[in-house]
Amino acid sequence: MARTLAELQDALQNDVLNRQSTSLDSLSVPEGTTAESRLAVYQNAYETRLLNILSEDYDTLWSFMGDTAFRDLAQSYLRAHPSTSRNARWVGHALPDYLAAQPIAAQIPALPEIARLERAIRDAFDAPDAPVATPEDLATIADHPEQTVFTLHPSLTLLPMRTNAYDIFRALRAGTTPPPPASGQDLRWIVAWRRDLNSHHAELTDGEGPLLDLARQGHSFAHLCEAAAMLGAPDTTAARMAAHLRGWLENGMISAMGRATARDPA
Repeated sequence: MARTLAELQDALQNDVLNRQSTSLDSLSVPEGTTAESRLAVYQNAYETRLLNILSEDYDTLWSFMGDTAFRDLAQSYLRAHPSTSRNARWVGHALPDYLAAQPIAAQIPALPEIARLERAIRDAFDAPDAPVATPEDLATIADHPEQTVFTLHPSLTLLPMRTNAYDIFRALRAGTTPPPPASGQDLRWIVAWRRDLNSHHAELTDGEGPLLDLARQGHSFAHLCEAAAMLGAPDTTAARMAAHLRGWLENGMISAMGRATARDPA
């Protein structure tokens, strides 16, 4: 039974997307070629386009891994995670987690951390818009420190790192030779977010990362102060918290400050 045009189109699209061959008998084959080779042209072109998207989204990772290793990673990723959206933005969204599960990540733990940083920076660019808190909002803390909680900007991603991935990333972005990958005992906190229509990234100061993470989890300002006292000299807690809060506000990392409607997280 002859297939309709719509059925033929669906079959060809399925063959291109999933590397199948259900439409071979429907293809027009010029002299000197075969239906298989003609279909392969479209299949290879589609995969090449997806590989180009991944190399654009993860260009720093690509630079660090090299052409062959990155292409092998990208091809295996696309086999495991075929694109299901018409929006190219989502093609490589799962690549950092996929990379973290590969043997090469056990050998070089910095690789998935570089990938997560690049993903966070790109996600920050088109994250939802939201208001930005101002110093005037600090009155909420003065009146109700035990109940004041923070809403972080939706573009913000906090990345705890155990390697020197951020040093490698910055060196490659600056066009300089990156340091050899290394892991450390101390946790480093990197933040990516959007401000003034541009994506930004930075390493937080000692003790600041855990406090911003507590704020992200919904803990109150009073709880953050208690944690800060344990992270440093108690007599400097007020000054450190003031400096952290000023930086978060000046950089547009906080969308709102308000009173919690529920009990502070344990």
